[in-house]
Amino acid sequence: MNEIPIEDAEREFDELLAFMCFTSAKFWGFGPEHELNPAKVSQAAVEKFGKAKVLVGLRQAVNGHLDDFQDFSPAQVAELDAELRAQGIVTLTELRWRHSSQFATIRERGSLENESEYLLVKGILDELGPMLWDEEREILDAMTRRYERRKD
Repeated sequence: MNEIPIEDAEREFDELLAFMCFTSAKFWGFGPEHELNPAKVSQAAVEKFGKAKVLVGLRQAVNGHLDDFQDFSPAQVAELDAELRAQGIVTLTELRWRHSSQFATIRERGSLENESEYLLVKGILDELGPMLWDEEREILDAMTRRYERRKD
């Protein structure tokens, strides 16, 4: 599995956590004192499991959270991006691009390297499976099956 430099992992952790904290407060009311505030939850998890493992979970949470914005109009995305940018937080548009870029990399490689990639492809199959071309669905299905066998 490809390891990323510690500085990049730290930056990614901080970016994803800031995005989750901002959007969770804005849309769900999970302010700093709320028990489900992502900063509180992640701090407890880091103490228990370590930052590297929590980063994997944070990636999965953000990827799942992106679905919450799928019905946003371009104007709503632009407004949210402006709010995030003003706070120095990674934008929804950037995270969507990373998400699609990650999928493109997986598809090109033809295999899944970790749980985050598995969950991304599994989510695509679950959500879009009936709309995919048969060949594409079969390729993605085969990737998930190979990963599941390897994981067992």
